[in-house]
Amino acid sequence: MNKYIYKVGFYDTKRHTISHTDMYFDKLEDCLWAYETYNSKNDHNGGDKECFDIQILRVSEEDERYESAVSNSALPCHQQGS
Repeated sequence: MNKYIYKVGFYDTKRHTISHTDMYFDKLEDCLWAYETYNSKNDHNGGDKECFDIQILRVSEEDERYESAVSNSALPCHQQGS
């Protein structure tokens, strides 16, 4: 069965097209920290700015990215009320 997950890709600059790090999450709200973290970081950074994107992926339950997404979303820092 297919599932939808969220991929957060991190890039050194806007000119880069291949991410240097990818993280996967089961829920969109678990990805939103990237907006606050990178917008705040880039406000104090001159020149080229690090950036990120969030993509929706459809994967099977057996896909290792799905397992990673479920695991990352289950971390205590992503739990409701934390």
